[in-house]
Amino acid sequence: MTGMVQYFPGASTLIVGPAVAALTTDAELGKRLWPLISRGATGSAVLEEALRNGLVRTPDLMVIEVCESQTRVVARGAHNAHLRAPDGNLHTCNGADVSTWTERVFEDALGGTVDAQAGPGLPIVIGMVLAGGFAWGGDSPAEMTSPAAAPLPTVAALPSKGLVRPMPGWFGEVAQAMKVSNSMMRLAPSSASSSS
Repeated sequence: MTGMVQYFPGASTLIVGPAVAALTTDAELGKRLWPLISRGATGSAVLEEALRNGLVRTPDLMVIEVCESQTRVVARGAHNAHLRAPDGNLHTCNGADVSTWTERVFEDALGGTVDAQAGPGLPIVIGMVLAGGFAWGGDSPAEMTSPAAAPLPTVAALPSKGLVRPMPGWFGEVAQAMKVSNSMMRLAPSSASSSS
């Protein structure tokens, strides 16, 4: 997935990989999808594995695939995806009231949420966690609630002051921020040394 991915703790299974994120209430399906998604499988390969036991037995599933300028959403069941278009419009996609799945492709989506929840999310790069929803591309759930929200904010980079070497991409920014924070914690005087 491109951009920052945040998840909101919950009871569903979220699997995030380099190109695809999937959310399902079926933990066994999540375990089957993990090896594919973690290795960079396409949304089509993920859907094929999800359908392995037949369409009738396929549980709810939301698959988000980001590939260059396209974001593909495959929805089965009650999960709701909200994507922000470059013009500020909000697009919703879900699999409710269909017997198979809903599939839509969005050009140049700025990011979005699936089953958005209030409050701060927790970052995830690649992994499998219990989640109630997730956001990607820098969007917060609050930004996804109104169709004509202001442009997405940009995140200012932390000054490195020579402590770390920046790496390319948003993952590098997260790693850099963590190293800067850890370095600052080591430099802070401890309470034990000041109590003598």
